[in-house]
Amino acid sequence: MDPSGQSVFIGVGVFEGSPLFKLPGLNRRDITSFRFDITTDNNGNFTGVRYIGMDYSINEWNELFERLDPDAEQDDE
Repeated sequence: MDPSGQSVFIGVGVFEGSPLFKLPGLNRRDITSFRFDITTDNNGNFTGVRYIGMDYSINEWNELFERLDPDAEQDDE
């Protein structure tokens, strides 16, 4: 959340089971990763998101995740 109260959706990660017991040791794997930039104005308020060479408004970016089905298989990039 920025100083104006605007929020940016960071991401979605799905893992079956309990991360406390399933991720350590040989079962260790990432649930999700984040590779994007959040642009801000001089006051620290969010102005947009830059991801893979594309610029999104905060509303456009958040809408991408509102429509996302976290249970559907996703291709890794």
